[in-house]
Amino acid sequence: MNSLRWLTASFLYCASTALLLAQPTTARAAFASDVAAARHKAAFAAAVRKAGFKRPADGYYYQSRIDVTKEAALRRAGIDLRAMERSIRIDGAAPYEESSLFADQVVRGTVLRLVTDSSRGVSYHSRYTIRVAETWQGRPADTVVVRLITGPIGDGLGITYAGAPRIQVGEDVILHLRYVDFSVDEEAKKLGSPLSANNAAPGDFLLMLASPVQGEKVLSGYDQRTLTPLADLRRNLQRIAAILDKEHFYQKEF
Repeated sequence: MNSLRWLTASFLYCASTALLLAQPTTARAAFASDVAAARHKAAFAAAVRKAGFKRPADGYYYQSRIDVTKEAALRRAGIDLRAMERSIRIDGAAPYEESSLFADQVVRGTVLRLVTDSSRGVSYHSRYTIRVAETWQGRPADTVVVRLITGPIGDGLGITYAGAPRIQVGEDVILHLRYVDFSVDEEAKKLGSPLSANNAAPGDFLLMLASPVQGEKVLSGYDQRTLTPLADLRRNLQRIAAILDKEHFYQKEF
């Protein structure tokens, strides 16, 4: 019974994590004061309303640093923000391009190693280290650390989620990543969910989409079947990253 309650609590924690978009750890440093930060956020919200978008500017577009003023350019790159507002994704991961909207980092790299933690009281049971070969979005780094909730728990137990992205040691893979958001702990408390210890470190990532590379083609991160030319995917995702220009979002005037 205790194991069942723990697994239920873990599921609730995972669900709340998935619903809350991560905010980069460097966001606050972009502003000289709280007043400047609030002014920037308010100006962006006004731009969202002026453009006629319906989703909340603060909890959706702003947190993910999606520059809605680049709507036309994004549409030409294959992302229709208006169509996204009219739909709710309930099955599987978003496509490559859509995932880039919400990613803090998009990299191609090799999975170097996995360290598991079977403790019942931690949030993340798998820790992967990735050697980065190419950075297509976000700040370049030699290695990144990816945390997964899935993994071993105690003696003979484990968590897996159908359809959740997975990676394997030795794999050449393209990763869409979000920073671990430590504010989720506070949100989970408000939801009444029992908390596990957040064993991630600042700068660690959560995995949104994992797309294995096979030669000069990329295996779909969702259905693991469709192959896309690597050169085409690289070019298009780099184009989207340049349009979004997330690294300078907080310096933009709206």
